[in-house]
Amino acid sequence: MYYFLIALILFTMFTAIFIGISCLISIYGGAQYVDSGAEIYESAFKLAELKSGEEYFELGSGYGKGLLIAANHYQAHATGLEISPFHYFISKIKTHKIKNIKVVFADYRNISLRRAMVVYCYLLPKQFEILSKKFRNELPKGARVVSYEFNIPKKVPLKIIHTKKGNLFLYKY
Repeated sequence: MYYFLIALILFTMFTAIFIGISCLISIYGGAQYVDSGAEIYESAFKLAELKSGEEYFELGSGYGKGLLIAANHYQAHATGLEISPFHYFISKIKTHKIKNIKVVFADYRNISLRRAMVVYCYLLPKQFEILSKKFRNELPKGARVVSYEFNIPKKVPLKIIHTKKGNLFLYKY
């Protein structure tokens, strides 16, 4: 009985440490995880006019909710980039049976966006200073970027929509 209790305590401690370190990696790597919500994803996909078969990339895909909506409701090829080991792990579990979803454990700064036709991001403004150049250099002509809450500096949005939960900015490259 005591061994079970000790094992349970150790498991709980290591899990808490793993989740804590994952959250710190997220914050250091781009932004703390905050769920966008299904309504925001739906609004973002309509705003970007996401089409069946298009390549959708999510920078900081969290638990994979946006990937699931893009793949299941829009039949897009969804790729999620996630730097947090915990969120990556949960996302892989939730999406592992869906063929048109790929979850990559990586920093978005190190992954090519040359195939992306729609990019969704909910990142902090300082990240857009880095991303602005990456978007200009890598995105194919006609690619659309939807940013939740924060605009891309020195780039005029094609359209802005206001939802009950926040603003979505649409950019075209």
